[in-house]
Amino acid sequence: MVEYVFNGSRFKLYVPKESAKLVFVLSGVRVGRVGKSPEEHEPFAQEALSYVSDKIFQHDVDVEIENVDKNGGFIGTLFLPSGENLSVLLLENGLGSLHGPSADQSIHVNQLYSAEKRAKAEHKNLWQHYDAEKERAALEEAKAATAAATAEQKETAAEKLTILPTEILGGNKFFAQTVGQSAHQLEKLMEEFAQFHKSAPAGSSAFVPKKNELVSAQFSQDKQWYRARIVQGYPNKSADVFFIDFGNVSQLCFLNYSKKYCAVGDGPSSRPPPAACDLCVPARSGQRVPTARRPAAAGRVRL
Repeated sequence: MVEYVFNGSRFKLYVPKESAKLVFVLSGVRVGRVGKSPEEHEPFAQEALSYVSDKIFQHDVDVEIENVDKNGGFIGTLFLPSGENLSVLLLENGLGSLHGPSADQSIHVNQLYSAEKRAKAEHKNLWQHYDAEKERAALEEAKAATAAATAEQKETAAEKLTILPTEILGGNKFFAQTVGQSAHQLEKLMEEFAQFHKSAPAGSSAFVPKKNELVSAQFSQDKQWYRARIVQGYPNKSADVFFIDFGNVSQLCFLNYSKKYCAVGDGPSSRPPPAACDLCVPARSGQRVPTARRPAAAGRVRL
């Protein structure tokens, strides 16, 4: 039984069998809010309240529960003793407008859309000034705006980035540096490293490599010094190191570097982030690309 009507689409129901009261909200339709004074009423809100009150107040009704709102109110369809769908009645009389999200989830979706379409065609109440051409123009404008926004997002997302590959891990994975301001910063840092190690003080022969420690390490091929991270240390004072600005891995013996070894914090600045990023080019559907195992760099970018 309908114990109270808050507005044209929200009611308090009493369930005698369960001795329970609940708040019920109509799905598929939005009805104007009734204010504290006539000046505060939304268009046709009072008419909808009067219409619904005459139909269901203190009457037994049937309901179909479809969902629950964030305030604990039950959402669904209410049927009059005659079997008529109250949401459909409100829409076809122009006393409410279609609420798309809940209407689309209702099993009565076709009836709801048809009811509003009839009200618009007959210019009832809310639709007394309805202009089909203006609505179509507004829809086209909204679609164009959405399409433009989507295109702009895709253009931004697809912004080209110039990179310099530095280490190949496999068929579709590699490390690379970005070309631009960060590259200039790295060049400056490498110059500082070179100058520092020309006159670096003697290091301690008691140095023991510690995992994840940042160090400066000499690359075996060009004999230059670079920033590196300890991947794994061994009892013989050798260690696997990961060159954080290039992505390659090498095993070094620090006994040979007792005069030139330094922790990064003791020499040139360690503030710039690693210049090498771990990149992955997605494989085509069903395609398998061989990869090689390598320690991951600090930052990842997915193309």
